[in-house]
Amino acid sequence: MRRPPWQNPACAARKRAGGEPMSDSPSSSRVLIVDDDDAMRAALHRLFKAAGFAVETFASGPELLANGDLARPGVLLLDVLMPGMTGLELQEALVK
Repeated sequence: MRRPPWQNPACAARKRAGGEPMSDSPSSSRVLIVDDDDAMRAALHRLFKAAGFAVETFASGPELLANGDLARPGVLLLDVLMPGMTGLELQEALVK
C-alpha cells in the first residue's frame, strides 16, 4: 500500500537532515470541491476533512468563481456533468 507523501520515510529523513520536507502535511493543503449533488458534496467534504485537509465546497462553477479564493493554492475537484456551467467549462474559465 502506498503511503501519503507526509508519511514517506524519505520525506522524514530529509527533514531530519535539516532540509525542507518534500511535502506539507494535509492540514496545510486545501481542497475545493465543486459538485451540484448535495449528497456527493457532503460525502467528499467529510472524506477530505477526516484526512486532515482544509475543505471548501461549492454547488456550481459560478458559485466558485464568485466566492472562492482562487489566489491561494489548492486542489480542485470538479463534477464534469453539472447543469449550466460544466466542470470542463469551469476549468476553461479558470485557465483564462
